[in-house]
Amino acid sequence: MANQDTLTDQNRRNFLAGLATTGAVATLGNGQSPSTPSAPVVAATYPVVEPTSADEVIKIICTEKLSSAEVEQIQSAGRNIELRMLADRSELKREVPEAEVILGSVNGETMLTAKKLKWVQTWGAGVEGSPKELMEHPCVLTNMQRIFAPVIAETAIGLLLSLTRGLAQDSIPAFKQRQWMRGPSSVVLDDLYDKTIGIVGMGGIGSETARRLHYGFNMRVLGTDAKPMPKPEFVAELHDPGWLMEMVPPVDVLMSAAPLTKETLSFAKIPCGCKELTSAAASQHTCCHDQTGSGANRFTS
Repeated sequence: MANQDTLTDQNRRNFLAGLATTGAVATLGNGQSPSTPSAPVVAATYPVVEPTSADEVIKIICTEKLSSAEVEQIQSAGRNIELRMLADRSELKREVPEAEVILGSVNGETMLTAKKLKWVQTWGAGVEGSPKELMEHPCVLTNMQRIFAPVIAETAIGLLLSLTRGLAQDSIPAFKQRQWMRGPSSVVLDDLYDKTIGIVGMGGIGSETARRLHYGFNMRVLGTDAKPMPKPEFVAELHDPGWLMEMVPPVDVLMSAAPLTKETLSFAKIPCGCKELTSAAASQHTCCHDQTGSGANRFTS
């Protein structure tokens, strides 16, 4: 837990440093980033916020605990920032009517009085548990899926290796019983080298997992994504979600890194006769299927 807390804290600090570097908070829609990609990755589907006048104060409220250095980083993004650090959530209802930005989690009651709100930055990768009032609000909602992508990707790969190398099936149970495993494994051990993985959702988590598996294990990567985006050089094929059932048969590993929605819940019903792992920005649970079929290891993230 200590290591995970350290990684989370480091990623949070990277996010906060980015606020200060880009000045994104100070403009609330400046829109120009220091480096512009050669082709649009995603067409904006959210309302464009007009830049705030330099003389107009931008009120930001934060429901999370930040260090004094982190507070200073955010405030340094612009001279017109008023950052209010809430001592407890009871202050949220009083402060939110005038707030334009909320850093942290909010509840439905809070959103009903958020008349000036333009941006909510959640502190997690998944937003499926967000209140209906937030999902229906016209503000921009952003999460930490790209900030947390490296550590979640490495966790997913670790869980994948635990299945292919028999750690989950034999080694970990034996370790709990303080027993030394002798003889052959109860499962057929396999390696990832030169295998093929299919990834549903090539956002932050999906792409970081693909990058590590391609360059680290020489895996061939196939992917689908609902958003138009350039195909990364470490991905062999990238198509829209309609290609999913064509992608499934040839893969050795099938991973979902898609957000948890009504549409993506049906992913678990794909009949591929596999071991399935769910971890990442969606539901964060693990389950296995022992059925006949393509023999793929299925990883839902």
